Amino acid sequence: SFLALVAGQDSHVSVLVDQLNYGVLKPSDLERLSPALAQAFAHALGITPEDIQDAAGHLSEVDLHPGTTRNQYMPDTWPLAQPGTGTVVSARARLPSTNLAFIAEDTLGGGLFESKLRKVVGDVLGHDSEAILGQLAVDAAVVHEDVAGRDDPAATQAQPRDKGAKLLWYVGMGVVALILVGMLLCCVRSCCARKNLSGESTGFLQVNTYEDDVPIYKDPMKLFSSGQGH
Repeated sequence: SFLALVAGQDSHVSVLVDQLNYGVLKPSDLERLSPALAQAFAHALGITPEDIQDAAGHLSEVDLHPGTTRNQYMPDTWPLAQPGTGTVVSARARLPSTNLAFIAEDTLGGGLFESKLRKVVGDVLGHDSEAILGQLAVDAAVVHEDVAGRDDPAATQAQPRDKGAKLLWYVGMGVVALILVGMLLCCVRSCCARKNLSGESTGFLQVNTYEDDVPIYKDPMKLFSSGQGH
């Protein structure tokens, strides 16, 4: 994927899963869900499962907590699930670039990942599991870049997402795309114009040119008078 082309950067990833009751999950359920969800995260983010790890540093694992849990990487607008109705899934992820972290956040909050999440949880627990209260949904997702490094907690305070900056980025990319399309159209028109000029001077049948634009059907003798001049 495009993300995989950029150098890695550690980030904190958290997702609030609605309708997954953490309170009835058994230890064995958590053990099976952890690697399965890590693989789902990795697939959605375009990285390998080994790029996902839990808080203890175990590769290809995630942490699961009650839906009422908050951590320092969540913004102030993070919703809190009612007790017994949600589960927080969190992990550290080595994302390709800090500049693309907000794209990863939108991906985890999107419908494709939500559908994948439902399938993974259903396959692991069984679709009739008492932990699944209804159709699972992603209520919130956050990806927070660890700019200073993994061992510097002072640099990993949660900051609210700047939606304006995201919109500006999208608009900027759209403008760049329009400029490129415009340049391409100009090149195509220029090439067609050159080709037409070349065809007029070297065509197999060349029509005599006239000093003034008078249709032949209005002045039939114009054709003969022009031909005599050559």
